[in-house]
Amino acid sequence: MGYKCGARTNKGNKCQQRVKTKGTKCRYHKVKERDPAITDLVDEDGNFDVDKFFQLTELKQECCTICKKPEEWRSMKCCVSEMYVLSSLGRCWSFRNDMLLKGGDRGAGQYRGFELVDDNRKSYRKGIHTWLGIVYFGLLFLDKDTKRNYKEEITMDHIISTRKKDNFVCCNLRPATKSEQNKNQKSRSNVQGRTVLRLSLEGKIIDEFISVEVAAKVMKVSHVTIRDRCRNGKELEGFKLRYKVKSDFGDLEWRSTVDLFKDNDVLEVSSEGHICRKDGTIFKGSKGGDYFKIGWRDSKTKKRFDKQMNILVWETFKNERVEEGYQIHHIDGKPWNNNIKNLVKVTPPDNIRASKATGKNKGCRKVRRVAHDGTHRDFVSFAEAARETDKANYPNIIKCLSGKRKTCGKCKCGKRFTWLSIN
Repeated sequence: MGYKCGARTNKGNKCQQRVKTKGTKCRYHKVKERDPAITDLVDEDGNFDVDKFFQLTELKQECCTICKKPEEWRSMKCCVSEMYVLSSLGRCWSFRNDMLLKGGDRGAGQYRGFELVDDNRKSYRKGIHTWLGIVYFGLLFLDKDTKRNYKEEITMDHIISTRKKDNFVCCNLRPATKSEQNKNQKSRSNVQGRTVLRLSLEGKIIDEFISVEVAAKVMKVSHVTIRDRCRNGKELEGFKLRYKVKSDFGDLEWRSTVDLFKDNDVLEVSSEGHICRKDGTIFKGSKGGDYFKIGWRDSKTKKRFDKQMNILVWETFKNERVEEGYQIHHIDGKPWNNNIKNLVKVTPPDNIRASKATGKNKGCRKVRRVAHDGTHRDFVSFAEAARETDKANYPNIIKCLSGKRKTCGKCKCGKRFTWLSIN
């Protein structure tokens, strides 16, 4: 038989929420009344009682997959709340939910992160490596309002730069400055820069290289030699080299960003989704997740930021910014095709419907809302259903489908809705 919380509610009654362990509180009263079972895990000197923590949570200690060192656990009372405990291997236990948090991808899927809530119900979303830096290395807890010096700021660096999801304090994380982290990064040979054309002595295009570095590697010369030949037009091993220019693209329409983005570095955008920088570099952006993006810079503050190519192309050719609450959809469902004819402004629900129709979005589940009179409305996702229904939310709709709840959301007449899953 399960145990009950037993804490006093606002009406003076005993809380009937079930808990796993005798004497513990439910997740609401754990925060409100400071459950002693959680508070006692940290003594006056700040030492964390790991044995008592394992008894309370029934977790088992794991070892690092690289160096085989046993993991360490510490309370996150110093930065967020004592309701969270973080291990040196990047595992996070939540006493609010009585479970290990799964986390989610961040930074175009390169990193993993947690969104944690403090005792004032304010949420903070950071990478796991950042949380570990705060708890285990004593880094400062920074929020959106904190003034930052990015050049001298110390953040967490993955020692093995190709394993950025292995957040191991023992052997794969270190505090470092930005310049130190840059030295630790592996340079990619497929990064697109100024496109180089190799021509015959008669001027016929033979090869095209996405960057000077790739051209140098194929022709087995230094990148300095490639740059020199592109500038002076001299012969190299029976060929001539030059950079690709806008005239090589034929009759494409090009438009400048100078009027719409006055504070940013000037770019020229083609109707097929090419970008031409001031130095002559022409490319279609770098892949970030499913979509292509470019690195841009504010010409006044010199601060760099990313911009999605589909949004930039649409805004430049329509000469207007995308308003809040709208997205730019690819008509053919191909996120790399940023031709202006393939882009259209839609609302998020319309974008989801369109992506479901093209087969790109396979993660959304359709759901049907049924009113008391038998009429119904179908939604392409739980999120859309929650937005379009009064007094409804995503978790409670799921509970209705699993049988844990009978109704969720109110009709205009005051009666509640039932829900069905659509296969």
